[in-house]
Amino acid sequence: MKNILKRITEYANKVGRGESRMSRMPLILIAIAMLLPMFSLYFNKQKDDTDTPYTVTEYLFDTYCTITVYDTPSVTAASAVKNAFAQLRDLDILCDIYNPKSELAKLNENAATAPVKVSDNLYDLIYIALEFCKETDSQSDT
Repeated sequence: MKNILKRITEYANKVGRGESRMSRMPLILIAIAMLLPMFSLYFNKQKDDTDTPYTVTEYLFDTYCTITVYDTPSVTAASAVKNAFAQLRDLDILCDIYNPKSELAKLNENAATAPVKVSDNLYDLIYIALEFCKETDSQSDT
């Protein structure tokens, strides 16, 4: 773009000094040079997809979970949602009480009869749940 403007300026200077026979051409070229950036911006403008929320729904924790991301390009949003659902799937596998293979189901089945070793993730999850229960005066212990 700078080269085009430079060449138009050089050409306009030649016309101004009488080195060219076309006297109106510089005005046309200058008008084109002024309009070209506007046309370029108009036609090259990509759709700003930050106005459109990116939403994905999956079935986890025996219910439908929906994640909606606002104010970020859809490629970044898709990656963020994919990562979030991967972590949620891991938690679902860890603590699905209806899956007899889940760690929480095994804990529920065996804890009354003997000590049960649990993973750090399940321990942290139970600890946080108990802390939240204390902070809310047992109003959210379901």
